[in-house]
Parts: sequence; structure tokens; C-alpha cells
Amino acid sequence: MGAVMQRPRVVVIGSSFAGLTGALELRRRMGDDADVVVVDRRDHFTFIPSLVWVPFGTRAAEDVTFPLAPTYADRGISFVQDVVRRIDLAGGRIELAAGEPLPYDSPLVATGPHLDFARVPESGPTAPARPSRSATWSTPFVPRTSGSDSCTRPAPSWSARRRAAPASAPPTSSCSTSPIASERPDSQNGSR
Repeated sequence: MGAVMQRPRVVVIGSSFAGLTGALELRRRMGDDADVVVVDRRDHFTFIPSLVWVPFGTRAAEDVTFPLAPTYADRGISFVQDVVRRIDLAGGRIELAAGEPLPYDSPLVATGPHLDFARVPESGPTAPARPSRSATWSTPFVPRTSGSDSCTRPAPSWSARRRAAPASAPPTSSCSTSPIASERPDSQNGSR
């Protein structure tokens, strides 16, 4: 009597972009020749690039997420919602927080980045708010002459310094000549 051969098991840890696409591609390439199991602490996938639209009300959170279990089940992939505590390389198993250890033949670690905000002081989601670095218009008044008239107009100056006050448009000139914005040093008018 011959021994019954088991199919190899690939366990994918993580189910964001890398884990989801990795599991789907493994299933596509390996067909029924291997078991594919995905472990993730979340029960849903979030399309992160579209999160920008949620606070503006153009998308609801439900529009940028979908449940993982049915997505995987439809493709013959097992899904375990749990937290991976440890990968036992010698024993070939993954230790989970709530469930029994999960044996594997090949792991695919696709957990994404773990950002270490503590290494950069005052960074990350709990960092104190600070003024943004944006180009602001400063307008010191400088007397100039234009033909026979003398007038006062703001001298254009762009800076990228931090400012507590929000940027504002430059005031118009008190001269009868063209607005001061036309003297702004930018690529549109070619001046320096």
C-alpha cells in the first residue's frame, strides 16, 4: 500500500495589496496542486489609495473595502482571521494568537511595513501639529519710479519658510501700471 501524498501548503501572512495579490497569483499558478491559506488580523481589504475620498464625502468607507473570506473562498483559498505571533522555521508552523499552530511547507510573508515612528522624534500619527511648509507671498513695500510718476508697490518675493499665518495673494499695486502679480518670478512670465 502506497503512502497518500498530501498537497503542499503555502501560508500567506498578511492580506493587503501584497498578500491578496500573492494569494490569488499562487492559486492561479498552482491550481489544485497546493493548498493556499491566508492569515490576517483584519477581516476586510481596504483600498488605501481611495481613503482620501472618504473625509470629503465622495466615497463611503464601504466603497473602499470588501470582506476577505468570501473573496478567498470563491477561489478555493482558505482564510484564517487571527494574529500571527511567531513563525517557527524549524518546526514549519505558524503560531497564532487565538488558534492552533498552522503547519506550512512554504510561507509568504506579506505583512507590509511596520513604521518605527519612535526612531524619528516628533513624527508619526501622534506628532504635534506644526505649520506646513508651503510657498507664501511676502509683500514688503518698496518705493519705485515709473516714468515721471512715483508710486509705492509691493516688491514680489517668494519664500518657502514656515509661516504661522496662511498664505495670501499679493495686494495689488497702488500704481496705475500692471498688477504686481505680473512681476512675480515664476516660469509663466519668464522673469527672474
